Amino acid sequence: MAWLQEEVENAIKNVIEDFTDALLSLINDIYDAILGPIVGVPAPVSDSGYMVIGSPDNAPWESLYQDVYLPYILPLSIMMIVIAFAFVGLRSGSISEYRRKQLLRRLGLVFMGTFVWFPLVSIPLQFFDAVGMTIAPTDEMSAGLGGLIRSSL
Repeated sequence: MAWLQEEVENAIKNVIEDFTDALLSLINDIYDAILGPIVGVPAPVSDSGYMVIGSPDNAPWESLYQDVYLPYILPLSIMMIVIAFAFVGLRSGSISEYRRKQLLRRLGLVFMGTFVWFPLVSIPLQFFDAVGMTIAPTDEMSAGLGGLIRSSL
């Protein structure tokens, strides 16, 4: 009867090991799926150095800049600025002189900001990329979440 007890214990151990392995692999896959797009994407770079002036040179930023930002985001933001400018012009009779000048200054800053936000944002993106790779390295740089969980068990 001792052999039956050993077989039952081994079967229970195998089921528990298979379940924990499947659960750890699921958690690791979810972790990689969430972390990859956040940390694994490099910061935008160009020949001009840390500040990207013009279009970025590396993927995925080059295609995003050319295929999304220039044809969609930039014209949409300029149209919204024109609509806001028209609103200020239409309401100029009911808005005080001080308030109208203040709104026009803000519109001017927003108009200039539509062209310089990408170069200014590229600097902190490089910083956050470096911090993210230090805190949560991806791919071959780390053992992965499953290895960390197994080592803590």
